[in-house]
Parts: sequence; C-alpha cells; structure tokens
Amino acid sequence: MSLPKRIYELGKAIANSDLVLTKSPTPQNIAQFRDLLNQSFPVDEKEAAQRELVRSMYYCNPFGFLQYISISRNRVKALILWTESKRIARFFELNRCVHISWNETTGLYDVVLYVPRDNSDVPTAVPTPAAPQTQKQRTLSRAPTAVLNRTLNPNAKSYSAAVQTVYAEPQKNTSQDWADAE
Repeated sequence: MSLPKRIYELGKAIANSDLVLTKSPTPQNIAQFRDLLNQSFPVDEKEAAQRELVRSMYYCNPFGFLQYISISRNRVKALILWTESKRIARFFELNRCVHISWNETTGLYDVVLYVPRDNSDVPTAVPTPAAPQTQKQRTLSRAPTAVLNRTLNPNAKSYSAAVQTVYAEPQKNTSQDWADAE
C-alpha cells in the first residue's frame, strides 16, 4: 500500500510554509497553514480507508507511531497530518505559536493565534504551617528524598541495607530535637 502522493506534497508544503519556518504567526501565514492543513482531509474512499488505518495505528501506540514517522529514512513524516491536532502542532514545533483544533460542525481544522491563559484570577493557596514533627517523622520524611537523590550506599547488597545506612547516618541534634525529647 502506498500513501497518496498528495499527502506527501502537502506535508512538504506545510513544512516549508512561512508559519513553520519563521514561528512568528501573522494572519496571512496562519490562513495559509490552515488551508494547507484542511487539504489533507481524504478526498475519496481509498484515502479515507488509508487515513483510518493510519489513525488506528496512531491510537494503538501514539509514542511508537511518532517515533516511527520521525525517522527520516522511513519518509512518512506526512502521516502526522492524519493524527490529532495537538500532535500536528508539536510535530511542527508550533506549540506556543498557534492553537490547532478540529471543528466538528464544519469538519475542518481551526488555526488561531495562541493566547496564554491568564492565571491572575486564580486564587493562590495560602500554605498552612506544618505541625511540629518528632525526630522519627523527620527521619522518615527525609528517606524518600535520599532514595530519589541517589545518596544511598551504592555498596549495599539490598535495598533494605541501603535504606538502613541512610537511617544509620549520624544526625545533628538541634534545639528543636531537644525540645521534642522533653
């Protein structure tokens, strides 16, 4: 099965469009990009069947599919046009330039200028003061950090031995520790 030459040509045209090359959106290059993107929709039953096959492969394993089409020797990068709008934007590195969405009523892609969300109206959470911890609680709360930062004993023969070496390290006593002991 060979894919339509039209899709390959559209893929090249989109990759060479002003919007993709300059990453600076203007109304003209957004309209040009949108028009090229909307031409990728199948024009006959054979193309529609091929598109459904490509989409089923994509939805079965999106990561593997994107890896496969990204390999230049495969020469199938144009198949990105038959996936999701967010993947198309990421593939052409247009994430923070334009927003691509599929309009169900018209059956066409909409491409608009990307406008970041304004988070100024979202209330920020006020942190509540933490309750005082005992020495054991402080030690236990530090252990996962030690595990994640790989500060465990690399010569330990097992995970539990490595964790025990974290707990066995001498700790400095602070005035808070003495207050907890009372």
